[in-house]
Formats: sequence, C-alpha cells, structure tokens
Amino acid sequence: MSRSAKRRIIAAALVIAILQLLAGCKSNQVITEKVVTKIDSTAIWNLEKEIHKKELRITLLETDLKRTKDENINLRNEVSKHEIHYDTTAPVDTSTGRPPVSAEIITISKSWIEKTIKEYETLIQQASTQNETLTTENTNLQLTVKTLVDENKELKEKTTAAGSTKFRLFSIGLVAGILLSLLICFAIRKLLN
Repeated sequence: MSRSAKRRIIAAALVIAILQLLAGCKSNQVITEKVVTKIDSTAIWNLEKEIHKKELRITLLETDLKRTKDENINLRNEVSKHEIHYDTTAPVDTSTGRPPVSAEIITISKSWIEKTIKEYETLIQQASTQNETLTTENTNLQLTVKTLVDENKELKEKTTAAGSTKFRLFSIGLVAGILLSLLICFAIRKLLN
C-alpha cells in the first residue's frame, strides 16, 4: 500500500472521529435544551390570592352580620314607650290619689320590631347563602390549585426522567464513538505496519 493511500485512510479516520465527536456534542446540547423546564406557578399564586380574597369577604360578611344582629337587639330594647301626663292644676282624684290624667301616650311598635326581625332574618339568609357559595368557590379553587401542583410535579418528574434517558443515550453514543475511533486507529496502524 502506498504512502498516499495510507494518508487518505488516516485522514478519513480523523474526519470520522471528528464527526463522531461533533455528533456527540450536538446530543449533549439537545439534552441540555430539553431538560430545562419552566414551571408556571403564577396560576397557583393567582388562585391562592383569590382564595384569600374570598376568605376575607366571608370574614367581612360575618362581621356585618354580627353588627346587624347587635343593632337589632338594641332596637328591640328601645321600642316600648309609655308616658302619662298629669294635669297638676286640677284637684287630686280621691279614688286614685293622683291628679287627673291630661294625656297618656303608649307607643309599642310591634310591627316595626317584626319588620326589623324579618330584615335581620333575610340578611342572615343572604349571608349564609353567600358564605356557602364562597365556601364552594374556595373549595373549587383549592382543588384547582392542588391539581396544578400535581401536574407541575408530574411534568417535572417526566422531564427529569426524559433528561436522564437522553443523557444515558448520549453517554452510550460517546463511548461507542470513542471505541469506533480506537478501532479505526488500530486498523490504520495495522495497515501501516
């Protein structure tokens, strides 16, 4: 075999080895690009913010309900009124021992009290309905947050598993390329000797 043929074989072997190395580097780049994942936790943050708002609203409604209840109790205590005005210029009545009554005012507003109680009961009913609705919405939001957290965990696990598999394949390819390059080098040396 001539010297130029041997040089061509060595050059071809070097080109093949370089191509193997470049192909190995490309696989590493692909692995690096695919392993990098972006987990979107803004949805979880927004949902938790909504849950906090709903809980705050429930607390405010409960406070308003308690205040209204306290006001209604005070109104109920202030309703009855009984006034007697005596005519002090007239002579005293011997049977009662008091001067004659010039005016007597009795104010009992039972209908007003009942109206207040009915308004209070309506407020209680509305507040409990709103509380149930908000509690249901909070539960749904918490379930959605849990689902998103689980999905993020699954995505992270899948990405990590896929990245490690690709890394193994890359390592195997790299070792195979090195072995192939060594075999070619030995074959060339054998041909040269």
